[in-house]
Amino acid sequence: MSDNRPMVIGSRQRRRRSAAPGELSPLDTALPPESQALADALRNVFAMLETSINEFATRCNRDKGAVSRYLSGKRVPPREFVEVLLSEARRARGEIGVTAEVVDNLRELHIRALEAHDPPAAKIQSLEDDLRLHAARKKDLEDELAKRQDEMNRLRRQARTIERGQEGEAQRVIQDLERRLEEATKERRTIEKSLAVERAKSVSSRDESLGFLGCTM
Repeated sequence: MSDNRPMVIGSRQRRRRSAAPGELSPLDTALPPESQALADALRNVFAMLETSINEFATRCNRDKGAVSRYLSGKRVPPREFVEVLLSEARRARGEIGVTAEVVDNLRELHIRALEAHDPPAAKIQSLEDDLRLHAARKKDLEDELAKRQDEMNRLRRQARTIERGQEGEAQRVIQDLERRLEEATKERRTIEKSLAVERAKSVSSRDESLGFLGCTM
């Protein structure tokens, strides 16, 4: 889906009061519940920008008519639009204003609206979300593994530079280092196992996505 081929929802028009400049018109009461919920959430995030649809469309290189239809609940936007809106809101309000709960809720409502009006698109989006989450988790695990490897190398260097004359103290230090090295090694193995699991999940999700789209390996 893209801004050029958005999904049309509903056709009935209701009389409503005119919106003031920069103000969104009230939502049509005939909207499907999933579209209503998504539009409400989109509007809440859009309100954080304290801008008009025209200004937002110009700044983000969007068609103002498409933006208006997304915020009115008449069309389900592509996920890319949702992410752009969240990004702009973070820039305006920071992580305090755009909490993880706000982000997760908006993405979930987007999936529900897709499921109600275009199940195949919803399936593809869910798989893409899974791949994104697995990629982020993999990156975290790789970063943690690299830190543990650096720590192990540092501890080995410390052990080699202890002066021989201080046998008693050196022995205690070495024993402590060996204990910490053992702990670091165990944690590294745990991370490696978790990383292998996440890699397998990522491959499995990618294969499912390709199969769903009718591709062959």
